[in-house]
Amino acid sequence: PSKRRAEDADLKQRILRIFAEFKQRYGVMKIHHELNLELQPLQLRCSPRRISRLMKELDIHSVTVNKWKAASASKTKVEQCSNLLK
Repeated sequence: PSKRRAEDADLKQRILRIFAEFKQRYGVMKIHHELNLELQPLQLRCSPRRISRLMKELDIHSVTVNKWKAASASKTKVEQCSNLLK
């Protein structure tokens, strides 16, 4: 294998470890940050685009949750009651 493929294999292992460590919640940018902190003593760097490509090859992505929405009250008509207290 070429030097690039060997580096990619090493990065894939690191990405999978970080991804599992943070319970599959981290996306590309957070993995990029953690990975660069890990690679800094080795004087290496990795771009977010490369990490994105490797994550696609590994078929992993962060868990996304839709924001909570209240039930739509606008569908029901509100009846106006008479003022009993006046």
